[in-house]
Amino acid sequence: FGPAVRIEGLEVGDDVVALATYLVSIHDIGKFARRFQAKAPDHYPSVLGGNPTRISTNYDHGVGGLALLCDHREAQNALGLAHAGSAYPYNWQPTLSAVTGHHGRPPYPGEPEELKGDYGRFGFQAAAHFLAMSRELLCAELPSVERENSTNASHALAGLAVLADWIGSNQKWFSYRRPELSLADYWRQVAQPQSERALDDAGVTPTRVATHLAYSDLIGQGITPSPLQEWACQVEIPSGPALFLLEDETGSGKTEAAVMLAHRLMSSGHAHGLYVALPTMATANAMFDRLGARYRQLFEEGTTPSMALAHGAREMHDGFRSAILEGGRHEASYPGDDDDDTASAACAAWIADDRRRTFFADVGAGTVDQAILAVLPVRHQSLRVLGLMRRVLILDEIHAYDAYMQREIESLIEFQTGLGGSTILLSATLPAEVRKRLVAAFGKGSRGPVEAPEMLTDYPAATVCSGSAVRAFPVAARPDRPRKLPVRLVNSIDDVLAQVVQAAQAGRAVLYIRNTVDDVLEAAAELAAQDVEAQVFHARYALADRLEIERSVLQRFGRDSAPEQRHGRVLVATQVVEQSLDLDFDAMFTDLAPIDLLIQRAGRLWRHERRHRASWAPPEAR
Repeated sequence: FGPAVRIEGLEVGDDVVALATYLVSIHDIGKFARRFQAKAPDHYPSVLGGNPTRISTNYDHGVGGLALLCDHREAQNALGLAHAGSAYPYNWQPTLSAVTGHHGRPPYPGEPEELKGDYGRFGFQAAAHFLAMSRELLCAELPSVERENSTNASHALAGLAVLADWIGSNQKWFSYRRPELSLADYWRQVAQPQSERALDDAGVTPTRVATHLAYSDLIGQGITPSPLQEWACQVEIPSGPALFLLEDETGSGKTEAAVMLAHRLMSSGHAHGLYVALPTMATANAMFDRLGARYRQLFEEGTTPSMALAHGAREMHDGFRSAILEGGRHEASYPGDDDDDTASAACAAWIADDRRRTFFADVGAGTVDQAILAVLPVRHQSLRVLGLMRRVLILDEIHAYDAYMQREIESLIEFQTGLGGSTILLSATLPAEVRKRLVAAFGKGSRGPVEAPEMLTDYPAATVCSGSAVRAFPVAARPDRPRKLPVRLVNSIDDVLAQVVQAAQAGRAVLYIRNTVDDVLEAAAELAAQDVEAQVFHARYALADRLEIERSVLQRFGRDSAPEQRHGRVLVATQVVEQSLDLDFDAMFTDLAPIDLLIQRAGRLWRHERRHRASWAPPEAR
C-alpha cells in the first residue's frame, strides 16, 4: 500500500499503517443502515424506527456504505475529509470503494436521495460517531490525494480489506461479545492480542528469511555454479521494483539462478516469498517437487515456512501438503439477499480454495493462469494482487505462450511493478519482439519511459530493468553446455520407427515426440507390433492417470534415473515433454516443428552427464 499510494507529506511507515488500518476498519460502515439491521429482526435497534418485518432487506451494504461516505456531509466530516481538499469525493472514491467492496467486487455509490430512507437520522448519527471514534483511536488523518494515486492504492487496499474481513470475522478467533467494553478497550484488550494468534494460525505472517544462501544449498555439494548462477549471486539488487530477464540454454540452471535472485530480493526486504508460474499442470507439479526439496534453505533455521501448489487439480498431487486455515462454519447468506455473503461463508470458501491462498504462502508453484487471475475482472482478484505484490513473481518458459496469453502476462507485469513487486522471467528461446514488449510492460508499471536495448544480441544474457534504466549483461555459457547437435532428416515414418526400434534394442532410452495425440497413439501401436513396448504421455488422459504417468516418466527418465530403469525404454509423447520437465534421453526423434520448439526438444537429449555414454558417438536429433 505504501509504495503505491505516494501521498505527499505522508511518510511510508507508521502514518501509512495508521491510514490503512483506519480505512479497513470502516469497511462495514454500510451496516448502520436500517435495511441491513432489519435482516436480523430480533436484534433490530428500536431507535432506528419502523417495523423491521416490513422493511425491505434487499440491500448491499457495500454500495450503501460507499454512498454514505461519498454523499453525506456529516459522515464526510467524521471521516476526516474536512481538510482533504476540494476534489473530494472524486479523488478518494477509488480507495473508499476498495474497502467497502470487500465482498469481492467494487461497489458504485447509490442515489443520494436513497440515503435518508436507508439510514434515517439515528443511523446517520451512529455511523458518524463510529467514524469519529475509529479515527481518534487509530490516530489517522486523511491527507490530500491525487485521483491516480488513490486508484493505484485501491488495488492493494481492496485485497487487504478482504483478507482482514475474512480473518476478523472467523468465530474461531473472534467470537461474538456483548458490548461491555468501550471501542478503545476492546481494541487494546481483545482485538490486538487475538489478531496475533489469528494471523499465525492463518499462515499469512511472513517467515523470517535466511540471511545467507549458498549455491550448495540449492544445487548440492561439489557442483560448480554456472556463469548465469554466479551472475545472479553478484548482480546489484535495485532499490525499487525490478524486472530480470534470464536467457540461457535448456538445462543450464536458470531456475536455481532465479531462486537465488529471489532470495536476495527477500533478504534485502523487497519481498516476503516467491511464486513460480509455469505453462502446464505437469510442469507446475514438477516445479513443486523440485522446490520442495530445497525451499526451507531460503528461510531461517527453526522456522516452518509454508509452501503451496496452485492449479485446478492440486488436490490430486500426492506431494501437495499445505497448512489449511481452519475457517469458520458455513453460514447462510444474510436474510433476504442470497448474493450478499456473510464474511465467514466467504472465508470458508477461500480456505477451501487454496489456489487463492497460495499467494500468501512463503513459496508457491502453480500454473500461470492462477497468477493472471490477479489482473482479470473476477471476484476477489484483489486477494491475489495483495499476495503477489509481496512475492517475487518468477515466470518460467516465458516464450511458450500465444499472443493472447502474452498480453495478459504483460498486464500482470505492469500490475506487479506498479504495486512495488519484482518479476523474474526465464527463457531459452525468447524472441526479441517479445522481450521488447515485456520490458515495455515494466515501464508502464514503473511509470517511466523504458525501452528494450536494441544492441542485445549476446546469448546467454541477462537484462535488468529498474526505474527507467535497462541494463543488459552478456553471460558466458556453461562450459559443458555448448555443443553442435546435428539434425538428420528422416524421410518416412516407417524409417523413424525402424530407427526407434534399433535404438531401443541397443539399450538406449528413446524419446519420440509427435505433434498430435492421434499420432502418438498410432506410433505406439506400430512399435507394439514390432515387439517394442512404448510408454505413452499426452494431455488427453483422465487427470488421475495423467498425474500417475507423469510421475512414472520423471522417475524413469529424470535426472536421477538409474541405468537399469532407462535401458531400452521408449517414450512416445506430445509437446508435454518439451518444456520445464527435467527429462534426459539417449536418443531423440521428433516431428517437424518451429525452430524454437526444436531447440526446446533438443534440450531433452543428453541433458545430464552419464558415465555409460562416454564411449558413444556424439548425439544427433532426427
